[in-house]
Amino acid sequence: MRSPLPASRVNTVQTATLFGGISTAITAGMKHAFIATAILGMMPPVLRRRFVNGRNIMGALSQRTIAKVSGPAWEQLRGQFMQIARLLLAVSPEADSDLLTTYVKFTVNSDASCPVYAAVWLKSSKRLIVGLALPEDCEAEELGPALPGTMYRGLTKYFVVERGGTAPNRLAEWAMTAYQNALSAKPLTGFMTQFTAREQFPGLLRRAG
Repeated sequence: MRSPLPASRVNTVQTATLFGGISTAITAGMKHAFIATAILGMMPPVLRRRFVNGRNIMGALSQRTIAKVSGPAWEQLRGQFMQIARLLLAVSPEADSDLLTTYVKFTVNSDASCPVYAAVWLKSSKRLIVGLALPEDCEAEELGPALPGTMYRGLTKYFVVERGGTAPNRLAEWAMTAYQNALSAKPLTGFMTQFTAREQFPGLLRRAG
């Protein structure tokens, strides 16, 4: 049977353990503070003010969205996605986002039926596909039509960011234009308004014919 440690030895061990834990906590805290400071430094002024005033930009991205791009496969596109998300959400304090199955939609506010002004498809960790609600006459070399499987009502212009690529320089401008364009658009009166009468009531039209 092992003899108990002297009281002085016990106190020494407890003290060492305590200070070891404090040292680890301080180190972790300094690391997190450094990361937070670096993030703040990279933010545009409008986002930095929102962060400091308690409206953290990351709060607009759900934990599900952050988790979606947190895996190793997204390492070469995570930074680009976060940059794009920051610029899209910077258009207004009311702007919101939500992760669906394969894409993140950006809405003018958090209401369930509010207009969508942008979307980022996360179907593959090899590239990001971004759609914007821009006017039809908005032209740029980076902008093009929807790619297969990414067509979304109200989004008119799309661009792609590949692994190792960068977001277009005019994205902040396009984001604001898309937001204002979606905000000024007439809201739908209901889901059925996007279909023709024949699509809505085919049986009734057949009987009437």
